[in-house]
Amino acid sequence: MTSVLALFRATFRSALPLKRTILFGLLELTPALLFVLSAENRTGEAAFDTLVEVGASSYFALLVPVVALVLGASALGSERRDQTLSFIVLRPIRRSVVGATKILATACAAIAINAVGAVALWAVFSIQHHTDADILVGLLVGMAVAVVAYVSIIVPLGFVTDRAVVIGLGFLLVFENGVVFALPGLATLSPWRIGAAAFGGITTQAQPILDNIVGNLTISTGGSVFTALIYLAVGVSLTGLLLAHRDLA
Repeated sequence: MTSVLALFRATFRSALPLKRTILFGLLELTPALLFVLSAENRTGEAAFDTLVEVGASSYFALLVPVVALVLGASALGSERRDQTLSFIVLRPIRRSVVGATKILATACAAIAINAVGAVALWAVFSIQHHTDADILVGLLVGMAVAVVAYVSIIVPLGFVTDRAVVIGLGFLLVFENGVVFALPGLATLSPWRIGAAAFGGITTQAQPILDNIVGNLTISTGGSVFTALIYLAVGVSLTGLLLAHRDLA
């Protein structure tokens, strides 16, 4: 257990070096700024609709994936490039546990950074319109669901190739924000839509707008969490297999 906690802490710290933390922290303010500019002179329901639209388009569909993909790609990729991965797997930890620890620690780091964006977006809306906390809770839960799904995909990919970030961004921009818009039946393969559906399950007043965004997904927090756990199980299993059967150098 001590070795696992040490690996978790080391992975979390390496995912958020100071310069990256500052850069992403500033980037996380973008959705809040976009909302302020878009919702100027809007009140009540119109302002809330703008919040949901900005949250879906700039937060869930862009910012959350980019942060998760960048952090996830380096979780094992940097260890392999630095030739330190072989030292990690020599510890008395099963390789599937190493993979699970890497994924969960990276997901926690991505959630911590993306929480800044959720809080900032909710804060600028709340200051003007004195809303309940269910919007913030929905943003945080939906974001965490999407992050877990993305990290589960990108961590094993980052172990296989140095181009994991490029491939991940291609998946995001071409498949999720292109193909899935045209073929909404594929929405289950879009982690940010799964996160947005979890957001709508908590922030129920956002559901009419999200219905047109999440494709054929049922807007449900429980269903979204379950889907993310499937992504996690597949990611952990695949990472464990890669660590066991591929060259670590």
